Amino acid sequence: MNTIKFEPSWMPKTETHDVEKYSINQMEIGGKMRDIYSNVGLTIYVTNRCNSDCMFCMNKFEDNFLCSKEIMDDDEYLERLDYILRLLKPINPSVMITGGEPTKARRLPEVIKLVHKYGYVLRSFSTNGTGLLDFVDGKMILQYMYENNFLNNINISRHAIFPEENYRIMKTKGDLTNTQLCEIAGFCAGHNMRVRMGCTLQKDGVCTLNQMLQYYSHYEDLGIDTVVFRELIPIDITKKGSDEYQKLFVDISQIHDVICKSSEFIYSNTLDGLYYNVELFHYQDKLVKYYREKNTASPEIIRDLIFYADGRLVDTNWNDVSKTLLDYERRV
Repeated sequence: MNTIKFEPSWMPKTETHDVEKYSINQMEIGGKMRDIYSNVGLTIYVTNRCNSDCMFCMNKFEDNFLCSKEIMDDDEYLERLDYILRLLKPINPSVMITGGEPTKARRLPEVIKLVHKYGYVLRSFSTNGTGLLDFVDGKMILQYMYENNFLNNINISRHAIFPEENYRIMKTKGDLTNTQLCEIAGFCAGHNMRVRMGCTLQKDGVCTLNQMLQYYSHYEDLGIDTVVFRELIPIDITKKGSDEYQKLFVDISQIHDVICKSSEFIYSNTLDGLYYNVELFHYQDKLVKYYREKNTASPEIIRDLIFYADGRLVDTNWNDVSKTLLDYERRV
């Protein structure tokens, strides 16, 4: 998936580069030795349930998610997650948290505590943001995140500027207001936390460079100074609904071409990443980064692991259910 990110010029660089410095580790999972990149990631599905209904959501097309039957008992889910986190600690993956909508799951504070307990680094936290200000047992979700060192890359998905337009696209029950977004941004700024907006480009939404700049300016005014724009992820064209999905696709490389031709964007340099090539441009007081995905990794080497809400541990081949590494037998 190719992306374009806008961020302040002073932001520390977080890109993975210098391909040659990464090694391949081996670990036994499910009775078999696996080859795993030394900078492997672990995506944790806190829940399958979501209060949004985005037509383009990958969970509607991805086989492993569709066959996932969530562990509804919180204690059972947390016991299984604890086991997985202990199992994987020797390879120490960075963690990505997602769902469903994780902030609407009552188990989220305990998930946050478990990740912190084992000393994992958070790579990203994906949310529509609607539960970040919610209180669980007398404490706000954002406060749990702060106390457990969830300080970076809290990614709030919104795909339009105006609330009514965002609701048309996401159909989120209890969608965030601008006032709530300002409150989230203020809390994060006051607690040394980094929050960013995530926008999926689509033909009936944000789809041009000018619209991207308007989007960025709007959320910067609300106190959020980093935005990531993404392409729709390619899906199996035989899937139900794939025709409508494909009609929404915006080729971000064409926007990159506009950036390259614009006198307002000054090319800086290119990083050769492990999974991406990253072109850097200066725009006013911003840094603009164009990430172009590389397809050089061997399919036999695991670069990311997924813990589904049904207790399975799966590798990164998203559309192949045979890639389950560790199954889970539910309690009777």
